[in-house]
Amino acid sequence: MNVDEDILVLYLSSHGSEAHELAADFWPLPLNDLTPNMLKNYLHEAGIKWRVVMVSSCFSGGFVAPLQNDNTLVATASAPHRTSFGCDDKRDFTYFGEALLRDQLPYRFSLVSSLEAAIKSIDEREILEKRDASNPQLSVGSDIALKLEQLERSLSLASCEPNTMEC
Repeated sequence: MNVDEDILVLYLSSHGSEAHELAADFWPLPLNDLTPNMLKNYLHEAGIKWRVVMVSSCFSGGFVAPLQNDNTLVATASAPHRTSFGCDDKRDFTYFGEALLRDQLPYRFSLVSSLEAAIKSIDEREILEKRDASNPQLSVGSDIALKLEQLERSLSLASCEPNTMEC
C-alpha cells in the first residue's frame, strides 16, 4: 500500500460495548477488544493518510470523534449510546451491512452516496419495525471527500464504452 496515495477501506463488524469497545474473540488466541483510540493509534503508526473506516456494531458511534479528521471518512451502524440491529447467526448481514454492502454499493460509484442512502434506508426500516432508532453516523473529512470524488470520477469514466463517451 502506498500510504500517501492509496485509500485504506476498513470494515469492522463485531459486538460493541457501551464503553465503545469492539469485541475481538478468536479462540485460542488471546486478543484485546478494540477501542477507538487504539484504532486511531494503529492507523497513525502505520502512516496511512487516506482512511475509510466503517464500524458495524452496537454503540459504534463512539468511534467517530476519535477518528475524525480531514483525511478520514467514518461511518457507523449506530450513535455512541445506541444499539444497532440485525446481529444474528442466522443472518448474513446486520442492518447496516445489508443496507450498505448488499443494497447500495453494488449499484453506485459513490461511497458517500451509498452510505447516505444506507443510513436513510436503515432509518426507514427501524420506523417500520417500530424499533428505537440506531442513528447511524457518517463523518466525511473535507480532504477525503475530494479524494473519493476523484476516484469515483475515474471509475465512472472507466465504465464508459470504449471510443465513445456513453456511460
